[in-house]
Amino acid sequence: MREVEPNPGIVSAGEEQATSTNTPLIVSELLFFMNSVHDSLPAAVIKSTVADVFPEDEFLTVKSTLIDAVRRISGVSIQAHVKN
Repeated sequence: MREVEPNPGIVSAGEEQATSTNTPLIVSELLFFMNSVHDSLPAAVIKSTVADVFPEDEFLTVKSTLIDAVRRISGVSIQAHVKN
């Protein structure tokens, strides 16, 4: 997973909001997969698939990156909404 700084000269569909606010994009296969299937597959299927495909440390990295990104964007404490 990596963060990609937006390039204001290159904007494609789906990236316009991220580049217009100068918020880095978070590139993650795990997040892409979860976003792509969360409405179309049962939770049990998604959980077993990601557990089989992605290493445990990637979950921890994604969680940490998302928490940091939300803190930077919103500027509010989200600790009450985060399980450790």
